[in-house]
Amino acid sequence: MQKNINIPSIWSLIRHILGLSGLMLLVIGIAGCGSSLPDLEIEAEHSCDESRYFSVTNLDTSDTSLKGWLVVSDDGTFVPPDITLAPGGTLNIWSGDGHNDATNISIGRAEETWDLARESLHFERPSSPWSSVYIQFIGCHVEAPQ
Repeated sequence: MQKNINIPSIWSLIRHILGLSGLMLLVIGIAGCGSSLPDLEIEAEHSCDESRYFSVTNLDTSDTSLKGWLVVSDDGTFVPPDITLAPGGTLNIWSGDGHNDATNISIGRAEETWDLARESLHFERPSSPWSSVYIQFIGCHVEAPQ
């Protein structure tokens, strides 16, 4: 006598565990994970020393808006103006005053430089399509000894 054993597929098992709406949310979450991630390069003038500015370069093949991004340092948060970088475009963000034109903005700090060996500095977007917080750290990147 042969017994038929019904082995459910992995999808029906997941659907059973999560329920149909949970599965749909899971699939939507996976599908949207990296689809809107900007391809930005963030570089400081001197990554392990005092820097007057850092640069944001759009490495993507389409325009990238900097609307909603923040410059966050030990002494506060600065909201840059709504600027759109063309592919290959660069924006320099200066610590002090006096650098404001099409490719440079100043955040008006009292200090003319960031001390990246001691000070915390990052460029972040608190609310984005791909994550609740997207952060680009700027400064000294120390590698572990080999």
